[in-house]
Amino acid sequence: HLTINGNEVDFLSLPCNGQTAAMAVTAAGGIGVKTYNWGDGVYGSITAKTVPAGDYTIKVRDAKGCEESVSASITQPEKLTLAIEETSIIHCNGDKGILSANVTGGTTPYTYSWSSGSTNLSTGLVGPGTYNVVVTDANGCTTSDSHTLTKPNALNLLITLAEQTCSNPTLGSLSPQVSGGTTPY
Repeated sequence: HLTINGNEVDFLSLPCNGQTAAMAVTAAGGIGVKTYNWGDGVYGSITAKTVPAGDYTIKVRDAKGCEESVSASITQPEKLTLAIEETSIIHCNGDKGILSANVTGGTTPYTYSWSSGSTNLSTGLVGPGTYNVVVTDANGCTTSDSHTLTKPNALNLLITLAEQTCSNPTLGSLSPQVSGGTTPY
């Protein structure tokens, strides 16, 4: 009679997406040399393997062709992803804005570490510049991103004076020219 001592690893949850787990099986009983199949259809002498998340059925065959199997499932959380959004845009030169982290996947709760010094979901009011954030989930998995908060150019007003003439004193005019800032004016 052939038995597999590997049933204690019938379910395993990885802490971070993309990690691997070490799986091992041992067989007792049976006749002669045992060979192992890790789900690829090929029998060999490998009794331990590092594998990604997935469902596995490991088969063991003895020299007489007697076969036993054990199943194991390895799960993982969804990939931890991050996008930075401008939740308060700088509209005028000299204003401040706010950047916020939009996080999905991983395992909640999340912690935040912004280059602005904030440990909240957002930067708080900050001036123009590039800001980085590192997000860590409850399992210690991390992701990071950066975003540049820009400001418009300073608003400039140039007024051109077309002077009055002696022959027609009512023809004088002022012509404004606006640049910078945020259009439309």
